[in-house]
Amino acid sequence: MLGQSVKNQLQPLVRGIATSSQSFGIPATAPTGSLLSLVGLTGSRVDVPLNEALPNPPALPRASSVVTPSFQSSTLSSGVKLATLNSASPVSSIALLVEGGSSAETPSTIGASKVLELMAFKSSTNRSTFRFTRELEKLGANAYVKAGRDSVVFGVDALRIYNQEAIEILADAIVNQRNQFWEVRDVLEQVKEQLAASLADPKVVLEELIHKAAFDGALGNSLIVDPSEVNSFTSDNLKEYVDALLSSSNIVLAGAGVDHASLKDAATPLFAAGASAPTFASKFVGGSISSVSAASPLVHATVAFEAQGGSSSAKSKALALIAKALLDSPSAIPYNGLNDAVLTDASSFATLYKSTGLVGVTASAPASKSGEILGAVAKKIQAAAQAGESSVAAAKAKALGALLGAGSTSVGAVSCIGKSALYGSASGAEVAAAISAATAADVSAYTAALVKSTPAIATYGSLNSLPRVPSKLF
Repeated sequence: MLGQSVKNQLQPLVRGIATSSQSFGIPATAPTGSLLSLVGLTGSRVDVPLNEALPNPPALPRASSVVTPSFQSSTLSSGVKLATLNSASPVSSIALLVEGGSSAETPSTIGASKVLELMAFKSSTNRSTFRFTRELEKLGANAYVKAGRDSVVFGVDALRIYNQEAIEILADAIVNQRNQFWEVRDVLEQVKEQLAASLADPKVVLEELIHKAAFDGALGNSLIVDPSEVNSFTSDNLKEYVDALLSSSNIVLAGAGVDHASLKDAATPLFAAGASAPTFASKFVGGSISSVSAASPLVHATVAFEAQGGSSSAKSKALALIAKALLDSPSAIPYNGLNDAVLTDASSFATLYKSTGLVGVTASAPASKSGEILGAVAKKIQAAAQAGESSVAAAKAKALGALLGAGSTSVGAVSCIGKSALYGSASGAEVAAAISAATAADVSAYTAALVKSTPAIATYGSLNSLPRVPSKLF
């Protein structure tokens, strides 16, 4: 009786699996040559004990040839750029990169890039939100959106046998998005929660402040805005932002683990030529800015310099990455007594954009040491400018490892090749070669020039603990 009950319960489940397989287009296969036959399970009972080897098991199929990763790029008739890195990976990562991000926001579209993160892959002119979700689930795919200061990345990761479906879903979600007013309204509370959580981190606040102090223009726009800024945000604001952002000439379709010809054939009918791309001009000006926190037990400070050239050339990017490694490596630059006595935390950064960027140090100290924090950071930066050959060699190795690590995953690789194509900048291989070729004299000259240039300074803490910014720090 119990066996019949279990059988009755399993029948709907089996029918559901069969229906799902048929609707997904999975062809029926005969038992011969199936996965079960590889281990001797062809429908007859196996009498070999589990602790003994199967007699004469068939050899597992092997790849006929080794696929060497190869990079290719081209441009569609619509103006959309294509960049691919083919490999033997069974999983593909496909991303659509659009130049803009918060740099493309205007006073009427403040916060739009963060709203777009949550609105992507919702209803389009061809699909409902439910259909997007269902089709991605059937593919076993993962969809994501990442809005930055200079770009927005829309991506889908899926098995490479479903590349064509993934590309079509990706293009439809971005090019044909509807941005229904009720969907925008429903995500605003979630957007505000995320913004508030981000602004609770002093490092996020300092990142926003240092960009505001450093740049005049688009890069000075806030990426993480105050939640109150989106209180009156509507679907019309989002449509205005998207219409200004999407132009075929500032879009790159990138793929890792993707055949270039297949990607081109699938993408060509999905994109049409659009208006000319808008420009998002920025100029490094330097200066200082402070923000008050009602109750902060620590005082925080960031000192940054312009990374001239940004990602535009292999050498400029390589030297910025080496300088970042020098500033961040205790083994390369021993901490002096002042740093030990003042700083509770210190880390370096190199944030690179199309033709400019920032290199610097973020540090924290007790409120009682607020008067000494900027001096301690300055000494750390000056020490980097005086680094010897052994310190530079260690920093080069660290910078090279960080660069290779960034592109070691499919998502990382597609981001690297996509941004290289988007900005016409040096490839990862060219930057790696430039890091290896850099000499101690090159690094010393670069860091010495940083110290002599105008810095951008940001401080954050309680009103009583904010340090006074000196007229001359170096």
